[in-house]
Amino acid sequence: MPNTNIIQAQNFSTFMLAGNAVFTVTNATTGNHFTFKVKRGYADRNPTWYVKVKSKSPKWVHLGTISGFKFRPNEIMKEKRNIEVTAFAWLFKQRRQLARFPTVKIYHEGGCARCGRTLTLPESIECGFGKTCAKLLDVEYGGPLYASAQ
Repeated sequence: MPNTNIIQAQNFSTFMLAGNAVFTVTNATTGNHFTFKVKRGYADRNPTWYVKVKSKSPKWVHLGTISGFKFRPNEIMKEKRNIEVTAFAWLFKQRRQLARFPTVKIYHEGGCARCGRTLTLPESIECGFGKTCAKLLDVEYGGPLYASAQ
């Protein structure tokens, strides 16, 4: 895995919707894994997040959008009954209840979930946000975003 820290289930929703999150989801039961990028658009009113996936292709592929806190898959991907669409739809629906699924692990990819800058300080890596972004989002800087992987 790209990182030895796993995002704690109770913090995943905040992390995912921070504005520039990149994370890998694995499922030990199915053996599937996907890397998603969730980026917030620039509108302050009625924000939209753009969801991309990187799984079989080395390129990012547009998967859909989140608007009104509902995931709307890209029509082309939806028509293909794409496994990535199904996986992200499930993940988004369960984002606040992931503790119920111990075989699902989410790994942080090393960038601030809000601005996307590479995290280099131990405190930043620990919480998944740079100091400034953590303050803006009212996230405890250096706090327990992660549970150490065993």
